[in-house]
Amino acid sequence: MRSRVRITLSFIFLLLLPCFVVSQEIEPVAVLEYFTDESEIEIIDSEGNPFEEIYYGMELSMGDTVRTGATVAELCLEPNRSIIKLGPQTDFTIETLQGPDSDVNAFTLLSGRIRAIAAKGTGAQNYSVLTPSAVCGVRGTDFGQETIPGSRDAAVCFKGEIEFININTGEKLNLGPGMAADVFAPEFRPIQLSQEQLNQLLEEMKFERLDPSAVPGYQPIAEEEPEEEIAETPPEVPEIPEAEEPEEEEKPEEVKPREPGPLDKFFDFLGKYIGMEMGSITVDGETYARAVLQPHLSIGKFRLALYLPAIYQSNLFAPSEWYHPRGNNEWSFGTDQEGTLNILKDILTDLALKIRYIEWGERRDRFFFKIGNLNNLTVGHGILMYKYANDHDFPAIRRIGFNLGLDLNSAGFEVVANDLAEPEIFGGRVYVRPAYKAIPFAFGLSSILDIDPAGEIAVESGDPEPEQYGDPIFVNGAFDLDFPFVNTDIFSLIFFGDIGAMIPYFRESYSDFINQGFNFNVLYKPGGTTFNFNDLRNYGASTGFLGHLAIMDWRLEYRYYNGTFRPAFFNRNYDRIRGQYVLDLIDYLENPDAPEYQKKTMGVYGEAGFNFADKFKFEAGYFWPWNIEGGKIVPSDEDILNLGLTLMPKVIPVVGIHGSLSYNRTKFVPTLIAGKEKNLTLFDANTVLKGEVVFPVAPTMDIAVLVITSTAHDERGNVIKSEKNPALPQVNPSVSFETRIHF
Repeated sequence: MRSRVRITLSFIFLLLLPCFVVSQEIEPVAVLEYFTDESEIEIIDSEGNPFEEIYYGMELSMGDTVRTGATVAELCLEPNRSIIKLGPQTDFTIETLQGPDSDVNAFTLLSGRIRAIAAKGTGAQNYSVLTPSAVCGVRGTDFGQETIPGSRDAAVCFKGEIEFININTGEKLNLGPGMAADVFAPEFRPIQLSQEQLNQLLEEMKFERLDPSAVPGYQPIAEEEPEEEIAETPPEVPEIPEAEEPEEEEKPEEVKPREPGPLDKFFDFLGKYIGMEMGSITVDGETYARAVLQPHLSIGKFRLALYLPAIYQSNLFAPSEWYHPRGNNEWSFGTDQEGTLNILKDILTDLALKIRYIEWGERRDRFFFKIGNLNNLTVGHGILMYKYANDHDFPAIRRIGFNLGLDLNSAGFEVVANDLAEPEIFGGRVYVRPAYKAIPFAFGLSSILDIDPAGEIAVESGDPEPEQYGDPIFVNGAFDLDFPFVNTDIFSLIFFGDIGAMIPYFRESYSDFINQGFNFNVLYKPGGTTFNFNDLRNYGASTGFLGHLAIMDWRLEYRYYNGTFRPAFFNRNYDRIRGQYVLDLIDYLENPDAPEYQKKTMGVYGEAGFNFADKFKFEAGYFWPWNIEGGKIVPSDEDILNLGLTLMPKVIPVVGIHGSLSYNRTKFVPTLIAGKEKNLTLFDANTVLKGEVVFPVAPTMDIAVLVITSTAHDERGNVIKSEKNPALPQVNPSVSFETRIHF
């Protein structure tokens, strides 16, 4: 065995050293302390994904949204102990929480009613609530707000003082105890409420679980009873004759709810934590039956899902005859191996293959990690790795990817690996913010390696093995910087600039032009006796802006590169064309003066993604390149098209059909114009296609149709050559039908 395992483990160990740094600052959270009906409350994270499990004590983070139906909810902010009550039919988002990253507790109230008791402390306890028509600024007080879009946007101060701003006109009001105001009132002015009105509001929004007296600095509000007028001579009260009691009518017998049976808890457990799929799947031209159990669990930021498959052709009860991904019997757990190390390795590999994903947090968090199937890995701004995916052949080939990040404000790092079972692509990024409190400027260094790109070269009997190509390692490095001009929840604008290059390391000498070790001549070819910037080769640069505007995420950048390097080197298509990159590199080193390697490629990449109320998502991106050859600008074949579409469940009434589709391709326009001449098709190795349509047929059962393109392998796990383009692997479409049972 080569030393790649030692290299991999050493590299990951060095990058993981910052994990042992412990931050002394407490991460602020909002704790869900109370709700009355789990089926009437929905909590959605900042990425638009609903939490599967909601429970008392659940910690909510910045960006999370709470939506109540016919229920109420109560939150406690930690560590300052402020409390918030949400009324029924309320849409409430936690924008920021006071802590290391923010000086204010900021929230958005799109609809519904809230009451908040803000803690008083020694520091600046600032609170802000944004509604569609107003902003309410608070500093240590007891207040309430109600929003009915288009008809009511009101605030009331029970204790202390609040600042209420009409964002349509800019008018500002200061409301003291007992005062209220409404943006939609005929006149935007303070109104003094009667004690009876205040008592009624306090009764409607009183806390059920949380104790207001536990809020630091809170003083109870005394409810005044209306004074009774005392008459000098009380009037005589006539005697009221006793009324005869009416005969009681017979009431219909009350129907008592059915008591839970002995199996109800069992099926509740299945519904919450177990999913099941049954159907067919096509792998390398062979059709298999499939039955999969998918246990899943979600607690706060922690999410876990397992994948326990039985993929077979004739006999479900003969595990030895089931489909073996890449020739591995994943249910043997070492029983088909000899030697302690081989047995241990097989056990660990088989266990790892049962992981669909293990996650903690999101990329926006100060600490996060993801293990399993990963389909959107980006390091830095993406000059080395942009939207890389390790699951394009899932479930025929399953990889255990790894992504971990830690942000300590002044510095941070991120680590990635394509497959912990057989790591071949791995690396990371470190970055610093030298003056993060004053200027949010950051710069970073990143490096990503592919230690076995030649392993994906499609081979047949008599073809060269990877060692005969020098068995190279791709060593990519980059420097980046960014500066966020604006970074708010509604709008952000971030400038970035990156420069990167690729240096190959060959384990074996190959031909007279390629020596064992690093080949630095790939970066620089002197054209004279003095240094000339134009003699630099095999590098690339990108610069531009990215950010978001309301429901749209966007990116616009300029790219430049030459040689065999290109920005977004590791992308969604990389695993399928990495073998072609090896052949291009060999040809580049042997023929550096060839015309195709003298051209300089540049272009513009634009991307936009829309999320419509977590119901419908659409994403599109395109790279439009051109070459400079002999002082002339000519079109380039290296364009890139990325498309994504998702329709969420319950959007289409009655029918309930939902699904998703993604299409990612290089050389898109050349295929449309001259595909036959260039041996290109819309579904060859330059394409990654994934799509599914789901038809609900019962409350607990769906029928799904899935279409993917997957790389073809022979019985030994070797990649099969494409007949139309032998330099690329053969890609086969796969259509499968599934019955999904969710109890």
